[in-house]
Amino acid sequence: MTLFDLFKRLGSAPVARERLQVLLAYERRWDFAPVRVRASNIPTSLILNGDFTAINTANRPAVPASVVPLLTPQELANNTQVTGGTLRFISIPTRLLNPVALGIVNGYYPHSNPAAPFSRTTGRLTDFAQSFGGLLTRDLSSFRLDHDFSAKDKFYAVYNFQARNGNRGLVASPLPAFGLLAQHQTNHTLSLSYTRIFSNSFVNEARGGINYQYLYRRANLHTGEWMSSVWSGSGPVACRTRARAGR
Repeated sequence: MTLFDLFKRLGSAPVARERLQVLLAYERRWDFAPVRVRASNIPTSLILNGDFTAINTANRPAVPASVVPLLTPQELANNTQVTGGTLRFISIPTRLLNPVALGIVNGYYPHSNPAAPFSRTTGRLTDFAQSFGGLLTRDLSSFRLDHDFSAKDKFYAVYNFQARNGNRGLVASPLPAFGLLAQHQTNHTLSLSYTRIFSNSFVNEARGGINYQYLYRRANLHTGEWMSSVWSGSGPVACRTRARAGR
């Protein structure tokens, strides 16, 4: 994690006659931290199109009973085999593949190097790791007003505003194609204080304040863009390009 800060403070000297002092301060922080994803449940790219030849024969998916009548004799001979009394897919015939499912699998699952190590029992990568650049910016503004009505009556008000925006964390871990979460966060705090000195041993103070916070996280990919990419099978990158061109 890398932090950069920029701070600026402005203030006024107390005005003798009005006994008034104002202080303004502003600070911006840049918080750079990588977003890392690591998983062992990502399928190898070798099976994303329904080809299971890379998986052990006994672990290939069984052909559902409702699908068997739909297969032609040639598909039964070339795309299936019987193992341990169970009819299993060697590969799923292209005509039976759902285009929406293919759009999701090919558009949003990471496509690893075919040579990456994977389990021949489950078809999952042994270890998948990827990192992205994450950035959060924090803007902090402060305003303070001090006013002495007299030597015994003092009042001050402090207002703090903080905004914390940026990208940190995946929308759908461990699927990087959905992008990073966009964060929008604000914090408002107002504090008031009035002090009355009655004597050297008796002081009365009244305090009050209010705090309001707002936090909203969202995906950078709109629902319509996601649905369009799934139906077209073109993936999120092409979808975002079309969406920008149409605006």
